[in-house]
Amino acid sequence: MKCFKLISMWSLGTAAMMQISLPALAEIRETMSMAEALGTVDEQTLLIVDLDNTVIKPTQTLGTDQWFDHLVKQYVAAGDAVDDAINKAIALWTEVQKATAVVAVEDVTPALIKDAQTRGITVMALTARPLDLIAATAKQLKSVGVDFTQKPILGHDLEIRAEDTAKLAGGILFVGPKNNKGKVLIQFLQEIELTPKRIVFVDDKPKHVRNVEESLKSLPTTYLGFRYGAADKEVASFDAGIADVQLRFFGRILDDRAAAAIRSY
Repeated sequence: MKCFKLISMWSLGTAAMMQISLPALAEIRETMSMAEALGTVDEQTLLIVDLDNTVIKPTQTLGTDQWFDHLVKQYVAAGDAVDDAINKAIALWTEVQKATAVVAVEDVTPALIKDAQTRGITVMALTARPLDLIAATAKQLKSVGVDFTQKPILGHDLEIRAEDTAKLAGGILFVGPKNNKGKVLIQFLQEIELTPKRIVFVDDKPKHVRNVEESLKSLPTTYLGFRYGAADKEVASFDAGIADVQLRFFGRILDDRAAAAIRSY
């Protein structure tokens, strides 16, 4: 009998240790559909979405995420150091964002986000946009019917000290173009003392989806990341010449058709 009790206690202790040491489940999927991604969330999920080329995009080539990437490459090719190139590109991209109109990447996305919020799911945004765009971003999102202050993760704004300063504002975590999204997210969750049972993250950039997965390994949080590709065709067909014309006439923003017509002369 004593032997049985000892074996039972050892078995229970070992099982408990195994339960503690088991890593949380993590998975990354590809999707072209926001409905597919958001169809996986429930009331125990913290839903996190990227903004550019995920929730919103400019109505023309100028100001797109792919235009920003083009600017960085252009500045580096001209001899700028990478950090200097990013700084120059973000300064110009920021000015365009303050002036441009946006649309939803998928027409259904605003309604899907609102439906999740209505069901009691906490939804926040995680973006590489700089802090200078907090006000402009709120205005852009309002124009397409998205509001991250509904069922917010935190009832007030919060500044976070990272490699570059990051900030939660209006339910959106602005990390800037140089910070690692995963590292800032985990720091934010630690600061507000929140350990979500489950996180679903949607982003068009594979590196961000992977970085969040890597950072969450320190938490007992189940992770499902979606590499979202609804804007992939537009990224692949990016036309720098059209953006150049639109930048030349910046003051009022030409649509792509008008810019293409001017370029053809």
